[in-house]
Amino acid sequence: MKNTVRKGFLFEAKKLCFLAVLALFVAGGVFAQRVGDTVTVSGQNWRVQELRDGRMVLQLVPTLNGTWVAAGGRVVTITGNSGVYTQMDSAARTRDAVNKGYIRVGDQFIRNLTSSGDLRWSGQSLMLEFLSNAPNVVTGVTWSNCTITMSADGQSFTLNAPAFNATDTYTRRQ
Repeated sequence: MKNTVRKGFLFEAKKLCFLAVLALFVAGGVFAQRVGDTVTVSGQNWRVQELRDGRMVLQLVPTLNGTWVAAGGRVVTITGNSGVYTQMDSAARTRDAVNKGYIRVGDQFIRNLTSSGDLRWSGQSLMLEFLSNAPNVVTGVTWSNCTITMSADGQSFTLNAPAFNATDTYTRRQ
């Protein structure tokens, strides 16, 4: 009888010790967040903006993932670190590139995207090469380094490819 009581007591003591350690982890901040930390909720990344009075204020971390439309009607879809043409614009240079088979819907448009700071990414964009004296006559395509800067609200971005002196603005499709 003594042995059974002692084993039961030891089991209960171990259980209480485990619960006490778990409570210390939780209270001690193992699961706590700090302002500036990024958390994932329902598959989306959020940044902790404020912690006060037992409340945590989160702000959605903008992502390039989604469908984007340029002013001329070109539509691109970005997923992860690359994007593809979803719809071509009607500009003469684009039509010439499509007719010559240089680009088509589904082709990769942007690749190797990496975040280079808050609301900024760097990567490579597919650029149309053309004759300087005939800008609508496409002679090929090449990958060019580019930077992307997103607006604070995450609803638009500007793509800049300095080697081609090219800047395009895209708006998120709703």
